[in-house]
Amino acid sequence: KDLIFVDPDDETPVRNFVQIFGRGVHVVWPDDKLGDVLRELKQGRSHMALVRDVNNEDSDQDPYYELKGIITLEDIIEVILGDEIVDETDVFLHAEDSIKIDRTTFDWARLRLLDSKIVDETLSPEEVKAVCAHLRTNHEDAVSLLSNVQLKTLVATTKVSELQKAEQNLDEELPSDMLYKNGEATHVCTLILSGKVTIFAGQDKFRSDVG
Repeated sequence: KDLIFVDPDDETPVRNFVQIFGRGVHVVWPDDKLGDVLRELKQGRSHMALVRDVNNEDSDQDPYYELKGIITLEDIIEVILGDEIVDETDVFLHAEDSIKIDRTTFDWARLRLLDSKIVDETLSPEEVKAVCAHLRTNHEDAVSLLSNVQLKTLVATTKVSELQKAEQNLDEELPSDMLYKNGEATHVCTLILSGKVTIFAGQDKFRSDVG
């Protein structure tokens, strides 16, 4: 949940982010009792823990810590219930029996829309589908006059542009390379795939960053 606050453009190291929120990595040992681990996780420290053990197999070198895996709150609940919990990312109903789950496959190509370095001239068919669905769901008023075919054609034929950060000289009240200017009509619209734009609104030119 903490990652919701992260801006990919900032390229913040995970180490710094963990320190900001005061998160600690919860570590357990292979011989810890499940009840004890459950009690620790229930206290709100985390829903996941790293399983660490001491490797002393080589007598020629000093023992050292090594990670054996992870254990989650869900793993412990499954043991208590004596059954497996199938979530939205599981591929098999029972791992040992290799019984596959019948569900619509998620199109991982849609995640490219989160990439701040998209440089393709146009979007892929799956990206077009994802953008159209987003517009229909969240901005219906803006596209209500378009049929689904017209909207798909509009998005599919629109070129993807990568814009650099606006430059503003000291003697300029506003940057010269603006997308839109107050009082000037335009026949184009802009869909931000990644990054942010700055808006100066009103006579006082109140500034806000959106994207």
